[in-house]
Amino acid sequence: MVKAVDSEETEVFLPKNLKRSEKSINSAPEGERGYPAGVKYIVGNEFCERYCFYGLRSVLVLYMTMAAQVQESNAVVIMHGFIATAYLTPLLGASLSDGHIGKYKTIISLSIVYSFGSLILSYSSLAETARPIRLSGLFIGLLLIAIGTGGIKPCVSAFGGDQFEANATEQIQSFFVIFYFAINAGSVLAIIITPLLRDYGCPSGGSQCSFGLAFAIPSALMLSSVGILILGNLVVGYKQVTPSGTSPFARLLRVRFLTGTPKKITDPELKGNESFGGGGGEACTKYGKREAEEVKQVLKVIVLMSPLPLFWCLFDQQSSTWVIQASQMDTSIGAWKILPDQMQMVNALLILIFLPMFDRVVYPMMTYFGYPLRPISKMILGMAIAGIAYLAAAGVQMGIDTCPPGDHCVHILWQMPQYVLITAAEILVSVTGLEFSYSEAPKSKKSVMQSIWLLTVSIGNFLVAALEVGLVMLSVRASIGFVVNASLMALAIIWFAAVSHGYDYYQDPNNQADPEQPTV
Repeated sequence: MVKAVDSEETEVFLPKNLKRSEKSINSAPEGERGYPAGVKYIVGNEFCERYCFYGLRSVLVLYMTMAAQVQESNAVVIMHGFIATAYLTPLLGASLSDGHIGKYKTIISLSIVYSFGSLILSYSSLAETARPIRLSGLFIGLLLIAIGTGGIKPCVSAFGGDQFEANATEQIQSFFVIFYFAINAGSVLAIIITPLLRDYGCPSGGSQCSFGLAFAIPSALMLSSVGILILGNLVVGYKQVTPSGTSPFARLLRVRFLTGTPKKITDPELKGNESFGGGGGEACTKYGKREAEEVKQVLKVIVLMSPLPLFWCLFDQQSSTWVIQASQMDTSIGAWKILPDQMQMVNALLILIFLPMFDRVVYPMMTYFGYPLRPISKMILGMAIAGIAYLAAAGVQMGIDTCPPGDHCVHILWQMPQYVLITAAEILVSVTGLEFSYSEAPKSKKSVMQSIWLLTVSIGNFLVAALEVGLVMLSVRASIGFVVNASLMALAIIWFAAVSHGYDYYQDPNNQADPEQPTV
C-alpha cells in the first residue's frame, strides 16, 4: 500500500529488533492484507472519538454565546483554555499507560471519563435547562472531556502500532496513514453534520437552537468508540505491552538528573555513558545501560522536536487569522454563499485526498527518481511549504487592503492556494511526525513520546496568542503579520536543520531483558 523503500530506509520507521511478543499478552490473529485483526477496531475507535471531539468543538462557541449567555470574549477564553488543557493532559495519559496500567486500560478508563463529560454537556444544554445548570454543566463537562480526549491521545496511535511485528515497517507506515485518514474523516463529517443539527428548528439562530441534539449525537459516537474497542478485545484480543510499574516521566527525570559521587566505569558495556546522568556514569550504574540509553534517546528526540511549536503556531491559525481574512472577502458563488468559517473545511477535505496521493504517488515517485524522503527531510520540506502558504496569505491580504472601504473586491477562492499549501505541509510534518515520534521511541516510552509530540501542539497554540497580542500592541498590519509568520517558519527550518544534523535513526539492539539492569 505504501511507498517502496530499500533495506536501509526501513530502519527509519521502527527498530528492526523490537520484539513486542516479549512481555505481551493476547497475540492477536492477522486480519485482511496481513494486518493484525485488532487494528480495525482501533481505527474505528479513533474515528468515533474524533467525530465526538470535533462535533462538540464545532458548535461550542455558539452554544456559549447564544444559549449559555456567555460574553464573546469570555467564550473565546474558555474555548482556548479547553483546547490548551486537551493538549496538556496527554502527559497524564502517557504516565498511566506506560508506567502503571497499560495502554488498553488507560484508553478505556479515560474514554469513560470522556463519555461522562460529553453526556453532562449534552444534558445541561437542553432548552429547558436553567442557566446556572447550563454553566455548571459546561465547565464540568469540558473539564472531563479535556481530561479524557487529551489522556487517550498519546495512547491510541501507539496502541495501534503495538499490534504489528517489528519488521512490518511498511504496514506500520501504512497504519499511520490510515489512522490519520480516520481522524480527518471523523472531523469532516462532524463539522458538516453537527452545525446542521444545531440549526434544526432555529434557522435564524437564538437560544432555542437544538444544542441538546447537536451534542447528543457526538456523545453517542463517544460511547460507541468505547464499545468498539471493548468488542475488539473480546473478539480478537490485542497485544498489550506490560507497563514499567513507575511513572515514565519521574523515571526519566531521575535517570537524567541523577546526582551523587561519580563512580569510575570499568565495565566495557558502559563505556560512552560516563558523562550521562550527572557525570561519572551513575545512571548506568544504578539503572543499567539500557535504561540510560532509552532516556538519552527520549531527550534526543525532545531536542529534535523543539522547533515544531513554531509550525503549529502557523498551522492552527486556520481557525483564527485566516477566518478573519475570509470575512473581508467576497464569499458569493452565484446564488450560494460560503461562510467565512466554512473555508476551514477545505483543509480537512484536502487531507482525505492528499493522504493517499502522497502515500501512493508522491513518495514512490520521489524514490523512483532517486530522491527518497526520510522523516527529517519530509518535515523540513513541510515547514518550507508552510512558510510559502503564509507568503501566499500575505499576498491575498495585500489585495484586500487595496479594496475601497466596505467593498469586498477579492474573492474567497483566492484563499485556496494557501489552503492547498498548508495541507501539503500538514502531510509532511504532522503525519510524518506522528509516525516519527512512535518509531523513534524506546518500547517502554512510546506513549511518553506521543504525549511530548502533542505538547508541541499545545505550546504552538500559546505562541499564537502571544504573537497576536504582540502584533496588536505594535499595530502591525495583517499582511505584515503574515510575513512575520513566514519569517518564524524560516527560523524554525534553520533551527530544525541545526538540531537534526547528524541525527541517527533509532534502533533497539538489546530488546531482550537486560540481566544487569536493577529493579527500581
